[in-house]
Amino acid sequence: MNQKRSTTLDADGWPRRGEEGPAVVALGGGHGLSATLRALRHVTHRLTAVVTVADDGGSSGRLRREFGCLPPGDLRMALAALTDDSEWGLTWRDVLQHRFAGHGELDNHALGNLLILALWQLLGDDVGGLDWVGRLLAIHGRVVPMSSSPLVIEADVVDGERRERVSGQVAVATARGRLENVALVPADAQAHPVAVQAIEGADWVVLGPGSWYSSVLPHLILPSMRRALLEARARRVLILNLSAQHGETDGMTAADHVRVLADCAPDLRLDVVLADPSTVEDIEALGSVARSMGATLVLRQVRSSDGLCHHDPLRLAAALRDAFDGVVGDVGPAGAPAQAIHTPPITIEEPHMSLTVAVKDELARVAPGTSAQRRAEVASMLRFAGGLHIVSGRIVIEADLDHGGAVRRLHHALRDLFAMESELVVVRGGSLHRGSRYVLRVTERGKDLARLTGLVDGRGRPVRGMPVAVVQGGRSAAAAAWRGAFLARGSLTEPGRSSSLEVTCPGSEAALALVGAARRFDIVAKAREVRGADRVVVRDGEAIGVLLKKMGAAEAHRRWGERRSRRETRGTANRLANFDDANLRRSARAAVASGARVERAFEILGEDVPAHLVQAGRLRMEHKQASLEELGQLSDPQLTKDAVAGRIRRLLAMADKRAHELGVPDTESVLTQEMLDM
Repeated sequence: MNQKRSTTLDADGWPRRGEEGPAVVALGGGHGLSATLRALRHVTHRLTAVVTVADDGGSSGRLRREFGCLPPGDLRMALAALTDDSEWGLTWRDVLQHRFAGHGELDNHALGNLLILALWQLLGDDVGGLDWVGRLLAIHGRVVPMSSSPLVIEADVVDGERRERVSGQVAVATARGRLENVALVPADAQAHPVAVQAIEGADWVVLGPGSWYSSVLPHLILPSMRRALLEARARRVLILNLSAQHGETDGMTAADHVRVLADCAPDLRLDVVLADPSTVEDIEALGSVARSMGATLVLRQVRSSDGLCHHDPLRLAAALRDAFDGVVGDVGPAGAPAQAIHTPPITIEEPHMSLTVAVKDELARVAPGTSAQRRAEVASMLRFAGGLHIVSGRIVIEADLDHGGAVRRLHHALRDLFAMESELVVVRGGSLHRGSRYVLRVTERGKDLARLTGLVDGRGRPVRGMPVAVVQGGRSAAAAAWRGAFLARGSLTEPGRSSSLEVTCPGSEAALALVGAARRFDIVAKAREVRGADRVVVRDGEAIGVLLKKMGAAEAHRRWGERRSRRETRGTANRLANFDDANLRRSARAAVASGARVERAFEILGEDVPAHLVQAGRLRMEHKQASLEELGQLSDPQLTKDAVAGRIRRLLAMADKRAHELGVPDTESVLTQEMLDM
């Protein structure tokens, strides 16, 4: 599936981060659909929410009964979930969600419900009214109703021998007993044309989580909606609930939830069933029923870590992104036979993994230190990977990272240290950047975070270098700062002649501060500008090993030492071999040249060659590539190499003198360039 880079602008004229993404339709209602939308908005901008319109309780039920309109409550919640994070969007979201408290007619009415109803009455168009509210909130996507007419849910409640027919969403949701024969009234109701059109053009359809019988199942019960889902080219993801719902699904397992869908729509085929492993009672049973519907079972931790039964938007976004990209673990692309998939732990033992990735993997798993150390690390990561942005008059902090472990570490640190939640935008790699990048954003309390981490001074001005707590801190703070900087913008090359550890810096001041932090470990780091970017570089192999250990990458330090030692041993052996080879070539060249000169000496001297020089000269001519030592061994009696060299030298000197007297070319005249270049 081709992805387009984002060129769209938000309501304030700011470019939207990430990609346009696939066309996704999310089906459901209430809090379950809201959780899905909060996750999907990090994955795509082409998003349509199709909302169940059967609510008959609370403010929605009162307006429905009085005006005969669609229940606006679930539609309002979907709009709120898609609201832009700007000050404008968040303010109007809070206005939309505001409920009146009093003793009159407005008691417990949500203002958003009234606003939606007013637009419906003014425009006479349910989708048009929702679009106007969406423009007010600057939402990412679109919200449409499942049907143009309000629906009523009916079901048989079986409790032992008792069977009772109940009507209404509230009654169905709170019924005690097993639900059977779930139906919609009117039975001939039609799916909204805009909803059908969105499904027909979708790349992916996401169903669930939510109230199973009153929010999820109605989309399959409505005949025209079910037909659109069955005929669409889109692939389908089912997100399971984190627990059974009190009353409606008491006693139902995760596998039972999927079976209910299969019984309601036997022809429905799924591509992915997504579940949190902590909520699955029997993985084999769930895998079997998923397989019967053609789906791959993907187990991911999507539950929030606050102890509540809520889907974490960032974790769910990552899981959905994996599903859309076909990254479903060891089974391969989505659509393969269903298996239970567990995300493997991060390891640096993979032989194909680069040193940079291996070091970041290990640093991302370093045990959290003291609060001061974690603050220094967070401040460093935000300084080197992020930036301060002013959006609608308030500070927004972003961190652009290329490693998933670093993202998780920063997200957890922000939550544990400062009780701040961050949002994630995943940017898929393209032709220039092959890997994915992650943008972690803090919007609501960006000013507080900047102040607490020292990114701004007491007057609210951005710090150009590193925070004071890092610059004036001890060795532990320096090590934490280096760890954060490397996770954000670090790289490490293989040990060798050009080995280096580098960190790309946001400015020269930050680079100098990082150099100062390295100096506390007696490590020489240099700040330099390379192709317009400030970098801090450590080139000494031993210093790199020390720095890796100080940052907490003990395993990487061990591997670095082994690779460095192996590389140095191999280099020494190569140098020795090259040295010996050079000596041999030099000796052979000298022997050939000497043999040619000796031959010319015999021509010049003729019969006047002294007898004691004849033997050495003839051995030289007969064995032109032999060494002097080898010539001495061939002599009879044997001579030392110095003796052989002396006799050949005297022979050549005698011949050159005679040539000078006779006025003929000497022994060197026979040497050619080829002999000299051998």
